[in-house]
Amino acid sequence: MNSRLRLILTGALLFAYVILITYFLVTYSPENGEITTDWSPTDSLYEDSGDNAPELLAEFMNAYQRGDYDSARQYADSLNTKYPGSLYAKRAEDILAGLESDASDKTVAQNTPSASKSSDIKKTTARSTKFRSSRSKSSTPKVNKEQLAKENRERLEKAFERLRTVNDNRQQITWHYNKNVSHYVYKNSLEAYIGKNDEGDVWLRMRIYYTGEKPLNIESYEIHVAEKDYPISILYGSMERGKGPRGSWEWYDAQVSSKDLEMLRKVAEVGQTEIRYIGKSGTFRRMMTEPEKLRISYIVDAYNALMAQKQLLSSHTRSTQARF
Repeated sequence: MNSRLRLILTGALLFAYVILITYFLVTYSPENGEITTDWSPTDSLYEDSGDNAPELLAEFMNAYQRGDYDSARQYADSLNTKYPGSLYAKRAEDILAGLESDASDKTVAQNTPSASKSSDIKKTTARSTKFRSSRSKSSTPKVNKEQLAKENRERLEKAFERLRTVNDNRQQITWHYNKNVSHYVYKNSLEAYIGKNDEGDVWLRMRIYYTGEKPLNIESYEIHVAEKDYPISILYGSMERGKGPRGSWEWYDAQVSSKDLEMLRKVAEVGQTEIRYIGKSGTFRRMMTEPEKLRISYIVDAYNALMAQKQLLSSHTRSTQARF
């Protein structure tokens, strides 16, 4: 009887061992040596609002990005009904709120022959700033500084009308994102966003998203714009990978370097831009869309205005200290 019991226990342990090994073989990705998740992840901006809120938001984003706005509104209504007040529902609401303005901006971009409207604004601003600088030697500095400060405040107000603000009270950071985009993983896009802390420091970050049937195990990117390639290595930021109901996803988040900023400014100004996702399992190429480029231009405009404001404040502080 004891030998029979031992046999049964041994068989049960072997069965459990086989099940355990099978589980790890299924969830382990031998292509990149990483454990990939089986669930759809949430961004740090999202809360766990319910069982299928992420899937509903993913369907909303898919409908929105393919231009099926009626279906997008239906998904947004479902989010509001099932998860009222959640960040998922709020995200869909914010995106739909920017739909009308985004459509008008796309019309402007399509009717502009060689450069975007934002490019003309930046070039005009640069020329006027240079002109004001040349006049400053013969005019009263105080009047010039007040005028510059007023113009930059107006520029900031216009820029931030296109953005949404998220306050991180724990880290005491204010984040500025485009109104008409969510940092949800199931998409292919290049996005940028701004951070600002209580000390007045301003910085720029970017995220590059990929989704597909199979993972690419991305190691680097290339942005081809204005007849130039801008390589981006994943060594200088954070890379997230996973699997979910919409397929595999990979996204990269990093601080924008001076070279990256040069690239983003050209993306906002120049016509065609190609993004190459270079991975161990293959390379994926795609052309950036006009809405995507417009979103970059909104962020770059706001970042330029914030940096100009910081320089004006710094100049004012130095002149005040010099008087004393």
